[in-house]
Amino acid sequence: MSKPPIRLLIIDSDSASSSLLQQFLEQQGFQVSSCINPHEVAESLMGPHKYHLLLVSDIISNDSVKCLLDQAHAASPPMPVLLLCAAAKEIDRIKALEAGADDLLVRPFGLAECAARCRALVRRQRFQRHPRSQAPRDGYGNA
Repeated sequence: MSKPPIRLLIIDSDSASSSLLQQFLEQQGFQVSSCINPHEVAESLMGPHKYHLLLVSDIISNDSVKCLLDQAHAASPPMPVLLLCAAAKEIDRIKALEAGADDLLVRPFGLAECAARCRALVRRQRFQRHPRSQAPRDGYGNA
């Protein structure tokens, strides 16, 4: 029996980069929706299609990013947030993580790495909810 696809929502005011990312992630087996207006996200989070993960661009305002982080963590179950940021300074990345981002990628980033981070965040979230249901995985670190 195959696993259901990971559903994620991209919130990015740059529709060109959002579209490219969405196409790649869909090719990787994700179910992807995108939203340009961060104020529409509350409806999406509470709608019938629950998301496993939010990808939020820091191109939108800091207040909007903070609000999205709060909404994602207040959802039931809480959703991890991967922040896509242009911040090259370490202090800006630290502030983003301290504000509630679960992980971040600095632009420009590799699409394959983004997909891997998405899978890792969702896997970690599922493991935290159901620790005994996760079997060890073959691969990195296993003999």
